[in-house]
Amino acid sequence: MDEPLVLPVSPLSVTITPVTSGGLSVSPFTFQSQAQINQGERWDASLTFPPANRARAAALQGFLIKLRGVKNPFLMGDPAAKLPQRNNSDVTVQLAGAHNIRSRVLQTLGWETTDPAGFALRVGDYIQLGSGITSRLHFVTDDVAIDDAETGEAEINIWPALRNDYVNGSIVIYRCAVGLWRMKPGNAGSWSESPGVWDDMQFEAMEYLP
Repeated sequence: MDEPLVLPVSPLSVTITPVTSGGLSVSPFTFQSQAQINQGERWDASLTFPPANRARAAALQGFLIKLRGVKNPFLMGDPAAKLPQRNNSDVTVQLAGAHNIRSRVLQTLGWETTDPAGFALRVGDYIQLGSGITSRLHFVTDDVAIDDAETGEAEINIWPALRNDYVNGSIVIYRCAVGLWRMKPGNAGSWSESPGVWDDMQFEAMEYLP
């Protein structure tokens, strides 16, 4: 598939889980512990959809079938956090300099803000890097101050760490950010039917990491 699918229907509820690969070794004698955190990080999600008529249900049913289980990816963001919390500006923001895979801090340029406190983004906002099949969704872990009003320079702390290397000038999307997802293994989506109503439509997804 050349382009990822797009979720055609807004969910009724979404449970989003940030997953970090790691383990904890605990001594059975002293109960002292040692944590081991690995590089693996990904998003998981569980989606449920409201009862629907046939036409609305069919759009979601077709989407689920086109995913072909875990094979085909789709685009999705956090439906409750499509826009920044306080900043209503709509400007082009870019990476300032090259950034390496697994970086957690981004240097950016081009910010303007309508936030009364002067922040470009707030903790809990999202950004996107890449587009289409390369879309990656990142959570902003700290409020983002604009360090230089003339250039719009700002430093952003993110989770998960970068999935790829990025060149200077790469675009940072901060409105309607999305990432790439796939169906979880063993989960094909499901629904219940009664005359005129399709109910209990749900599926589980995980971040698509090729």
